[in-house]
Amino acid sequence: MFRRPFIWISLLMLGLFMAGLLYLRSNLTPPLMGDYWTGTAVVLTNASVSQTIDAERTAAAIIPTLTFTPSPTATATPLSSTPTATPSPTGTASPTPTASSTVSYPTCAWAWARQDAPEVTPLAQAALDAAGIDAVVQVEFYGENCLQGNSVAYFAAMTTDFYLTLETDLADRQALAALVEQAYAALLTLPDDPNRARLGYLDMVFNQGSASLRFRAMFDEIERYRDDGLSGVALVEAAGGWR
Repeated sequence: MFRRPFIWISLLMLGLFMAGLLYLRSNLTPPLMGDYWTGTAVVLTNASVSQTIDAERTAAAIIPTLTFTPSPTATATPLSSTPTATPSPTGTASPTPTASSTVSYPTCAWAWARQDAPEVTPLAQAALDAAGIDAVVQVEFYGENCLQGNSVAYFAAMTTDFYLTLETDLADRQALAALVEQAYAALLTLPDDPNRARLGYLDMVFNQGSASLRFRAMFDEIERYRDDGLSGVALVEAAGGWR
């Protein structure tokens, strides 16, 4: 008769005691090792953890007197998301010297000069013969000599000039102008040579007995006038006319 109320009261007290322990554990127990408490890293020693466990097992009266002392040697070091490579003192790479590609030229005193072009003359003669032009051609390079003292160190060609001599009737200027255009077109068919200077002058001398006419113009000039639509006598006159 009296046991049943006693049992209920005992269970009620046990429940209140357990609830009190849970409340104290959730509000008074500091975070475990490695966590952060109010923004400051706290690391617990083994003794502190043992005290915490004993406090939970004994009674709530012990817990208010429990203190937690951070380890004086433990510090929190922020981790970098990007690892930093430490250079090795013995792994320094030395630059490899490379051979210089620059070419040194001697100091020169420059002087205008001409040189025969024996390798080009037969090519030009063949081109004129193939076009049916009865002319004798001589090819020269025009450029500068590099002078060192009393000797020529080397010759630097700037243009390839063509000198043609023809025997023809000087009265027909239209026919002479046509020969100029034909010779110009024939010499443009020469094979390209990267080592040969660019086309320079087309110099043509027309002879009839003791009389003569001369036409002289740069290949670039003749090309420009042809592009402008000129031909025949008009082209010759625009390029400087007869001399």
